[in-house]
Amino acid sequence: MPKQPKLTDLQLILLTTASGRADGSIFPIPDSLNSDDPGLDKGLRGLLAKKLVAEANVAKPALTWREEDDRCIGLSITDAGREAISVEPEGGASGGASEGPAATPPLPEKPATGVKAGTKQALLVEMLEREGGASLDEITAATSWLPHSARAMLTGLRKRGFMITNEKVDGLRRYRATKADA
Repeated sequence: MPKQPKLTDLQLILLTTASGRADGSIFPIPDSLNSDDPGLDKGLRGLLAKKLVAEANVAKPALTWREEDDRCIGLSITDAGREAISVEPEGGASGGASEGPAATPPLPEKPATGVKAGTKQALLVEMLEREGGASLDEITAATSWLPHSARAMLTGLRKRGFMITNEKVDGLRRYRATKADA
């Protein structure tokens, strides 16, 4: 199993947001982040250096990271970026950003949930589908995610068609998931 890259909170948020977009674009930056933050550019350059995002030509100014001559260049999450946050690449698409000419081995078939077996995301789904669901503490202990990353993954599951519910049981919030009918 390849070593997971170390990511900052900012980078996790950027990758998680991009993974939920159909085009995989990093831009526009989520409202929860300050687009004037000097650390933003550093974080983006770090993702680019780790090949977790790749540059691609974009048509919309809102998706532009930088301009070169008369071209607008944006950033899109790569398959490696999706794997870094334990999100299954969707149909091999990485927002037009390839990781090189090397052929990648075929991915295991996705189960009906659309989540790759053996990943932390699959573990999360399993925990959420059990009778009592799971608390945030249980999720973070099992996955080694920080609480905000666990919440972002819950949001990602919602975007994949899961019905995520939560309720307080004995003063502790518990999350449950069911696959919504398509």
